[in-house]
Amino acid sequence: MPIDNQLYTLYTTADVFLKTPDDCDLIFRLYLDADQKLTLGAWYNKQNNFSTIEPDFMLIPFEQAGFNWQAGMFFGDQRLCNRQISKLGEELKKPGNGCVFFTPAVDVNLSKQINFEIKVGPLAGNNSISVSLGIVISNTNPSPPRSTSTIK
Repeated sequence: MPIDNQLYTLYTTADVFLKTPDDCDLIFRLYLDADQKLTLGAWYNKQNNFSTIEPDFMLIPFEQAGFNWQAGMFFGDQRLCNRQISKLGEELKKPGNGCVFFTPAVDVNLSKQINFEIKVGPLAGNNSISVSLGIVISNTNPSPPRSTSTIK
């Protein structure tokens, strides 16, 4: 089976995301799933010490993001710092916000580095949602480089 060159909006449920320990960052690494789709595995990171060799949780491909990865794009680890995780956690505790969505975006200021815009919202019973209706709460910080990326 060939690798799918579509980029997907990825998600995890609130109950999975809210298990992130208060004193940890999240580090995400690209992973090719059984359907040959690029997704992200997540590790809890406390002062550069990781909890496990295997990811603590995986993001699930949800819907096509509207563009393909291609030659000249960079993929790197992605990071959410503790204050971003806390902000997302506050939003997830509001009524109707059952999932965290990671939508890929190309940061042209970082040599076409792929990063992710993060939104929260519901996941309907039929797995449909208009992710575009949500507001961007945060962005992942590509690593490397870190210093030029904006963290909200």
